[in-house]
Amino acid sequence: MELPKFTGENFALWERKVEMHLKECGLLRFIQQPMLPDPTTKQKK
Repeated sequence: MELPKFTGENFALWERKVEMHLKECGLLRFIQQPMLPDPTTKQKK
């Protein structure tokens, strides 16, 4: 399955196709986890 490009239309359908593609590739877990804080933010202070 080729990963569809978002054209600006029908986001819900595009999002579902991308999630299914990532699941097939075993990568879905990487977008489902909360993001970690940016470590460079502490360095800037």
